[in-house]
Amino acid sequence: MFASVGNSLFINVVEKGGVKTISKFISDSLDPIQCISWCHDNSYIALLRKNRYPEILSTKDPNNIEVVHTINSVSGVTSLNFKRNTKRILALGNSEGEVMLYDTKNRCVTKHLGQLPFEVNCIEFNCNNQLAAIGGNHLVRFNIYDDHQKEVSINNDDFIKEVGWQSPPNIRQNSQTNEKSLI
Repeated sequence: MFASVGNSLFINVVEKGGVKTISKFISDSLDPIQCISWCHDNSYIALLRKNRYPEILSTKDPNNIEVVHTINSVSGVTSLNFKRNTKRILALGNSEGEVMLYDTKNRCVTKHLGQLPFEVNCIEFNCNNQLAAIGGNHLVRFNIYDDHQKEVSINNDDFIKEVGWQSPPNIRQNSQTNEKSLI
C-alpha cells in the first residue's frame, strides 16, 4: 500500500496488471498537501497542507477516511513524522525552527526538543528512533530520551545514511553533474 498526494490523498495498491486506487480523501481545502506520514500499523496518516494546521486521518476503514483530529496548538508546521514504532508520537518541525514531540492520544505537545536557527524542512526518525531534523544545509540529530542534540553540516548522502533509508523515493539526481538533492 502507498499514498499519492496533490490536493487530495489517494491510497493505492499494486496489483497484477497495475496500480489500483483503493481509497481517496478529498477535503474542502484546495491547498496542496506538502507532507504525509503513516503510523507504524497504517491505521492513521498525519497530513500537512501548505499554510494549514496538521490533521490526523483515520485509515482504519479505507472506504471511509476521516479527520479525527486537527493539531491547532502548534503554528507554522512545515514537517511532520510519526515515530517508527507507535501511532502515539508525532514529531513536528516548524518555520520558526522549533522541534517537538506531539502526543496524539492526549492531544498535546509533550516535549520541546530544541529551537533551531532555521526552518525545519524535513523531519525523520532513524531506525534507532533518534530524530533527525534538516533545514538548509544542516542536520540536527536529537536523542528524544535525554535532550541531547548534535548538529552537523551535511550533504544529502549523509542525511540518507542518518535516517537509514535504503532507497529513498524523494531524491532527484542531476544527470549532468551527478549531484543529488532532496525534493
